[in-house]
Amino acid sequence: MTPEPSAFRIVGRGERVACAVAGLTSTAAIFGALVLCFNAASPDTWLLLTPELTASLARCDSQRSRSAQTQCKKRVVAERQAPNPRPVQLAEQ
Repeated sequence: MTPEPSAFRIVGRGERVACAVAGLTSTAAIFGALVLCFNAASPDTWLLLTPELTASLARCDSQRSRSAQTQCKKRVVAERQAPNPRPVQLAEQ
């Protein structure tokens, strides 16, 4: 059984390009939305390079053993990521 010649529609080049552009645009939009969602949900893991941080890391690099350097750097990061206690002011009546 052979199909009729008019059973298949021949798609022009312009329609194919339009479909490809639409597909790429929708894919980029979904990817961008996912990246923004994950970025908003992720914690801030970057430390700002300040002179104090540079000095602390230089002290860690002066340690003799590799494990001591690693432990020192972990301590520095933990100190920087620790929440800063803020004074709480209660409302007065």
